[in-house]
This record gives sequence, structure tokens and C-alpha cells, in this order.
Amino acid sequence: MGLTRRDFLTKVTVGIAGLPLVRGTSFAQIKAKLGYMKIVDNASLFMAAEKGFFKKEGLELDIVPMVGGAAIAPAVASGDLQIGWSNVISIYQAHVEGFDFKLITGGATNIKGKNDTHAILVLKDSPIRTAKDLVGKTIAVNTLNNIVQLFVMAWLEKNGANPAKVKFVEIPFPQMEA
Repeated sequence: MGLTRRDFLTKVTVGIAGLPLVRGTSFAQIKAKLGYMKIVDNASLFMAAEKGFFKKEGLELDIVPMVGGAAIAPAVASGDLQIGWSNVISIYQAHVEGFDFKLITGGATNIKGKNDTHAILVLKDSPIRTAKDLVGKTIAVNTLNNIVQLFVMAWLEKNGANPAKVKFVEIPFPQMEA
């Protein structure tokens, strides 16, 4: 059985909490900006900040909301952010463009069929019920040509719909509920 997201986040939080046990007696206060997306995967960032875990380790974090990995990766590369929470597709795309990042930890994991957080949502009274019903429709994704769009395109194709016949528009996660 694989590691669930909840187990992973719990272990990361416990690991962060245990850092005082391994640090030296004195250290410099470090200030850093961390870019993140407003999604449930990042709840542990706020829990750790609220519990004072970062401060206890001498890290003063400015946690900055951003639209997605496609915006976060260039911000880290330019120095506007020192740390970024991103998806693997954005990191790969940045690597292909010549950016060199150091990966410091996994942020969230999805195990096939377990605790998946992706969904295609429609109104209760919508006639859309299958992938084929989305042909000719518009789907919102947080960033174009990135992980969410690729997931949806793969799902459409797997379920008998042509992804080329679906329009994708970019809308940040917080505005999607509108």
C-alpha cells in the first residue's frame, strides 16, 4: 500500500517539528519568500506557520499566493521567490528552458485511485455527464498547457472524447467558483 497525501503531510509536519532536535545552538535568522497555489495540498504550510515551526527554526517566510507552477517557477528563477511550491510539469518545462532548480521535498502525492483531489465539476442540473458531453465546451484550468490541462486532456481521450475539440481557458483557482 502506498503513502497517502494525509500520511505524507503528517510526516512532513512531524519532520519539521523535529528539526529543533538536530540544529546547532546558534543560527542566523533567514528571510525568504515562498510562492504557493491556493489549494488544499498547501494546507500544511499554513499549519506549520501558525504553529511557529518555521520561526522556531529561524526562518521568516513571506508566503505569497500565485496562480500556479507556471508562474512560480520563473519567479524562483528570477529571484523574486526563494522557494516555490510547484508541480512536476512546470519544473520540467522550466528545466527544458534552461532553468536549474534544486528540489528540496515532495509536496503532495497522488496514488492512482487513492485520495485524488482532481475533479471536473458541473452544476447539478447540467446535461454534462460524460467526457463526450464536453466536446465543444470550455473548461477552466489554473494555467494553460500545464498539469491540470494535461490531466483533463488525457481523461477526455481515455473516455472517448477528442481533446482538440474542447476549449481551455486560464482562470486562477480562487476565481473558478464564480
